[in-house]
Amino acid sequence: MASHNVHQVRRIAERVGIMLDGELIEGNTKDRLFISPEDPRTRAFISGEFIF
Repeated sequence: MASHNVHQVRRIAERVGIMLDGELIEGNTKDRLFISPEDPRTRAFISGEFIF
């Protein structure tokens, strides 16, 4: 499933991938990705600072 709805992803996903310009920039379990993202672009997206 592809979605831009972070709340829906948190509710139903087990694993999450973040894509930017057709490139997978980060992929991990939902908990790991939302609690401790490794990529600064992922952190910015989750915090609402950066909208793709």
